[in-house]
Formats: sequence, C-alpha cells, structure tokens
Amino acid sequence: MEYLQTILFFISGLAIFYYGQRIISAGIQSLGSGAIKHIASDIDGKNFVVNFWNGARLSLLAFSPTMANIVTVGLVNANLIRKNRVIPMLFGSVIGAVAIFLILMLSRQELALNLMAFALIIGLIFSQRFVRKLTKLLFGLAFLFLGISVMHESFVSLLTWNFVQDLVVRLVDYSLFTNLLIGFVIGSVISFILRSQTMTLAIAVVMIFTRVFPASVCFSIICASTLSSFFINFNTARKVARPLAIRLSLHPLVHYLVATFASFLLIVIIDHNVETTVGNLGLIIVGQFFVISLAILNYFFFKNIVSELIKGMYPDAKFKDRPKLKFLGERRHISSTMAYVLVELEIGKLLDIVSRMFEKCHEYIESPTKGARALAKIKDYEKIIDNIQLEINDFISKVIANGAEEVESRNAIKLMQIASDLEQLADSLDKLTTMLTKYYENWKLSADETDRLLSYFSEVQSLYQRSIAVYKGQVATEEEINEVVVSTRELKRHLMTEREDFAKVHHKEDGRKHIYYSDMMTSISVVRANVREVYLLLTGVI
Repeated sequence: MEYLQTILFFISGLAIFYYGQRIISAGIQSLGSGAIKHIASDIDGKNFVVNFWNGARLSLLAFSPTMANIVTVGLVNANLIRKNRVIPMLFGSVIGAVAIFLILMLSRQELALNLMAFALIIGLIFSQRFVRKLTKLLFGLAFLFLGISVMHESFVSLLTWNFVQDLVVRLVDYSLFTNLLIGFVIGSVISFILRSQTMTLAIAVVMIFTRVFPASVCFSIICASTLSSFFINFNTARKVARPLAIRLSLHPLVHYLVATFASFLLIVIIDHNVETTVGNLGLIIVGQFFVISLAILNYFFFKNIVSELIKGMYPDAKFKDRPKLKFLGERRHISSTMAYVLVELEIGKLLDIVSRMFEKCHEYIESPTKGARALAKIKDYEKIIDNIQLEINDFISKVIANGAEEVESRNAIKLMQIASDLEQLADSLDKLTTMLTKYYENWKLSADETDRLLSYFSEVQSLYQRSIAVYKGQVATEEEINEVVVSTRELKRHLMTEREDFAKVHHKEDGRKHIYYSDMMTSISVVRANVREVYLLLTGVI
C-alpha cells in the first residue's frame, strides 16, 4: 500500500505540473499575443537565424515545444507563413526547450509558495486586465514549481526501494554509451505516454535534483523528448495536413535523429580523450547545443537529398483537398489563446483577399467591356472567401468545444461574426458584378450613371480600407467612428434615392433594366452594411 501511495503521490505532482503548464501557457500567450502575430508574419523573410530565433520565442510563448511545432506547421498548412521559414523555426523550438528546462531548474517549493502569495496579493489590489494576465502567469509558474517539488519528494521515496537502488547502481556501472541508449529509451517511453515534451523535461529535472542518476541518462532523456515532439508533430500532420506541411514536419525529425545518434558516438569518443570539470547541468546544456548544431549542419549539407526522399514519400498529388485550419484544431496541445491568435491571422488573410476582390470589382465596373475572364476571377475570390469562412467557423467551434474562458468565448463569437460579414460582403460583390454583366448583355450605362455607380462603390471601398487600418493597429477615435456611422446612413439613403431616380428616368423602357439596376444598388447597400459592421466589430463598438 505504501508503494502505491508513493506512485500516486508522484502522479499527483505530475498532474499539478500539467495544470500549471496550461495556466502559464495561457498567461504568457495572453501577454505576448502581439509577439505571436509578429512571429507568424512574413516580415523576417528568408533570414535563417531570425526564423530560428522566432521558433525559440514561439516555443517559450507556448511554454511547450510540441505546441510551438504544431502551430508552426499549422501556419504553413494554412498558407499564413512561407514554407522556407518553417524548418528554421522548428529547429529553433529546441532552443526554446532548453530555455524551458533551465526555468524548471529554478523550481523550489518555497519559491512556488512565494509566487502564489505574490500573485494573490497583486490580484486583490489591482484589477487591470494586464495584472489579471500577469497573475495567471505567476500562478502557472508557481504550480509548475510546486508540481516538480511534489514529484521530487515522491521520487526520493522511490529511491529507498531496493530494486530502484539496484537499478541506479547498475546505471553507474554501465558504459557511457549504454547509459545514453537507456536514457533514450526511457525518454521516448515517457514522452509517448505523456505526449508532452515539457512534462518529460520536468521528470528529467526531478532526476537531476536527486543527484544519483548519471548526467548521460538525463541528457539522452531530453534528446528523446525533442525527437518525440518532432514525431508527434509529423504524425499529426500525416493524418490531417496537406502534403507540403507533412514534408516540412518530417525534415527536423530526420535531421535531429541523425544528429542525436551521431552526438552519442562523438560524446563517447570525447569522453575517452578529454577530461572535464564541468558539472552535470553544464554538460547537459552543452550537449543540447552540440546536438542542435549537428542537426543544423546535417540539414545544410543533406537537405536536397532528404527533400527528394521525403517528396517521393508524400507527393503533392497525395491527400488532396484537406482543410487548411483543421490541422490546428485537432490537437489538445493547442491552447484556446494560441488558437484565437491564429484565427486573427486567418481573418487578416481574409481581409486581404476581400480587398483584392474590391479592386477587381472596381476595375470591372470602370471597364467599358464586361469580359468573362474578369468576372470569373471575381467569382474565384468569392469561392475562396466562402471556404475560408467555413473553415474558421468549424475551427472556432472545435476550440470552444475543448473549453474556453468567458473572454475568449466572446472573442471567438466576434471573430466568427467578422468572418461571416466578410463572406456576405463577398457574396454581394459577386451579385453586383453579375447584375452589371446581365445589364450589359442588352444595354449600357450612360457615362453619368457609371460615374455615380463608381462613386457609391468607391465610398464603400474607402470605408473598407479604414477597417483594414483598424485591424493593423490604427486606433479609431470616437469622432471617426461617429463619422462612419453617419456617412453609411447617408449612403444608404442616397442608394435608395438612386433606385427611384433611375426608375423615373427609364420608366418607359424594359422593366428588366429597373430590376438589374435596383439589384446593383441593393448589393452596394448590403456591402455597405457588412463593411460598417466589420468596422464597428474591429473598433470594439459592437
């Protein structure tokens, strides 16, 4: 019974750690949502070093290298980042894992309790939103340290068991290479059971705290946790992602696997020929940088060969028509906070596509001829927007189903509404050009009528550009918001008047002319209403 209680005690520490990891992950991501957007943007281009650093930052912001890897491949799967940025970011997550490992090495029970007390005090005194996010982060960190403390105490009890003591003695007697292989097997088993690299790192920290396990075992456990993270990422991509994302997720797994076993052999050779006074922790950290350096060198020297092999396994013809956002929503590793940041990026892409559709429609209205090719391009944009909107709704629904806080749920509803408004807006733009095409099959608008149509359309298009500016961070004043509300109300009145005036001027002509022109004005009016709502949603008025 005592043995069972000790094991349950260790598992309870692991559970506390897991709970803390979820809290600190949400807290860091809430505070660093702007940084996540910047990382996911294509501002940094093709710079390998910067993208490598971005991968490390994303791993820290998620406080989970596994989540960072899944998010990175998910971003390229959704066409939110360029493919040449993915592999450096995936390699960078290893450095993020090392940073997380060093943070966990600071854990002490006293520090955990002090962090809890401090978080409670500032949470009671201050009520600002920033402080609430900060207290969440502090509570999460406190639970991490407390979980490690509980695991450490129970692990010390486990070391009193005779068969555990025998195992430790054997590890000391085994050769360095044997210990590396044993640690690798242990780390792989733990990682695949827990499906979390951060939790495996925590167990490695506990083993180091006991001061009885060889550094080689702890080092190889960490290496195994990194490989397991890459494998989980690849396996997830293989099931639901597109071929490009699958191929990119497999690259770091291959290169890091080769680098890991090459480093094992080199470490054995170095150990036989070089004496060192560096402590166990120093050896583990240096070893991790050594492995990642070998992996990057292996990538640069053999990336073309590996690329050809992987492309043969997962060609573009395989796994067609897979949803772009589904990959992000299928894993428990993706927190709701990270998910909503990614949906905001997808909304940004949707805004950009609608902007291009506006430009095409403007060109189409202005053109004296109404060609089928130009109209087909507008309809293509409308279909793309429909698909993205459906994926966003499906993705957000799954995230909410997995559990989300009240604030996040409100944000989710807002994002779904923006996506819905943009989809309806695109439908109305498509209808406007369709009606204009039907009109030109039999008649033509006069120069004055074309100018008025363009004037109304340009007014709505200008308002839409204001919405994009707000999305990109421009702050709208109360005066500007009131101006938009008044101007859109006036535009609606002008559109209704235009319908009536056109009917009066052409009342003796074919009735279809009135219907088509009326439908054009109605379409612009609906676009106006949708743009107005998108603007007000982005400014936070509704």
